[in-house]
Amino acid sequence: MGETLRSLLWPLVPPLARRDAERLNTKAREAVDARRVGTAIELYRQALGAAREGWGRRHARVVEPLTGLGVTLALDQRFEEAEPYYAEALDLVDRGFASEDGWRLVHQDAARVYWALGRLRTALHLYDELAARAEEGSALAVAVRLERALGARWLYRMDEARALSA
Repeated sequence: MGETLRSLLWPLVPPLARRDAERLNTKAREAVDARRVGTAIELYRQALGAAREGWGRRHARVVEPLTGLGVTLALDQRFEEAEPYYAEALDLVDRGFASEDGWRLVHQDAARVYWALGRLRTALHLYDELAARAEEGSALAVAVRLERALGARWLYRMDEARALSA
């Protein structure tokens, strides 16, 4: 009887999980706006679980809780924890699971996290990808050029310091 009931209810699970994911994402954004970072992180974790249950691991709707969780952890200076969520989000958006704006936001935020982690070459690579797709003269192009220039200068100085100390 239990197995039959489960097989009858299984088709309802993905739609319920999808609804939960959307509701939890909204609540998490509200928590971030209210500066309740711990609550937001927990809500984004729940939203990510519900999104994966409702749509699977490879779906555009999984990108929002991944990046929301990454951004919120980064806001809390927890860059090491944020990095795997950005890595997964980058993989999804690079496979086409996001709009152009979504692709840009994930790449720019991820570049900042990699920069904060001291992984400057990865950050610069992401900035190069952004620059290649940014419209000349746009606010994004200017911001990317500036952030990339600062990162390149920092990396050059680190390499120069290593060479001098060797």
